[in-house]
Amino acid sequence: MIPALYLERFNVSPYLVVIDIETEAQTPKATIGAIGAVMINLCSLSVATSFYAAVNLDQPGRVVDEDTLAFWRRQEQESPSAFAQMYKTTDRIPLEQALNELNAFIQEANMGKSAQVLANGPEFDNVILNDAFMQYGIKTPWRYTANQSLRTVVLLCQLLHGINPRDEIAPNQYPHHALFDATHEATAFIHGLRRLANTSPAPDVRLTELECKNKETTPA
Repeated sequence: MIPALYLERFNVSPYLVVIDIETEAQTPKATIGAIGAVMINLCSLSVATSFYAAVNLDQPGRVVDEDTLAFWRRQEQESPSAFAQMYKTTDRIPLEQALNELNAFIQEANMGKSAQVLANGPEFDNVILNDAFMQYGIKTPWRYTANQSLRTVVLLCQLLHGINPRDEIAPNQYPHHALFDATHEATAFIHGLRRLANTSPAPDVRLTELECKNKETTPA
C-alpha cells in the first residue's frame, strides 16, 4: 500500500492508469485498433476498474506499415483473440469516440489531481495516444510528467531484488489483446511495487488521517 501522506505531498491521485494499445504501425500517427486501460487503486494496490474499446480502422490521417501488418497476419494463428480484436470484431467505435471515452475514464482517475499513466513503454502507447488526442482537438488527460514506464519498475526489481515481477505472476493467456495486456501489466506493476516496498519499508504513516478517497470502492 502507498502511504496516503506521500500522495498528498506530491499532489498525486490515488489512482494510476495502465494503458495498452494495439496498432497497425509503430510511429506516433499509427492507426489504433484497440485500447485497453486498467485503473489501479494505489492505496490498496488493487485493480479498481477497467476500460476497453475496439476501434474502427478507418482513420483518415493515420498510417499503417507493412511490417506491423505482417505481424498481425501471424497473430491469426499465434494469438487468435488478438487478431479477432483487430479484424473480426464487429462492435467497433470511431477513434474519436474511443478517445473521448478514454478521456472520461482517465478523468475519473485524476480526482482533481495528477493521475499517473503507465504503459509498458510510454514512448509507444502514450505517445501514439497523445498524437491522436491532438489530432481530434482533445486535451490529453494526463500531464507530460505523468508518463510512466513499467520497464522502469521491472529494472528496479531486478537491481534491488534480483527478480523480474513479470516472471512471478501468471502468464498472459491472450498476448497482444489490449485489455489482457493492460491487465497483465497492471498485475506486474502491483507485484513489482510490493516487492520494492519490502526493500525500504515506508514509515508508519499509512492510511490514518489522510485516507485515500474511495479506498474500498471504484470511482463513480
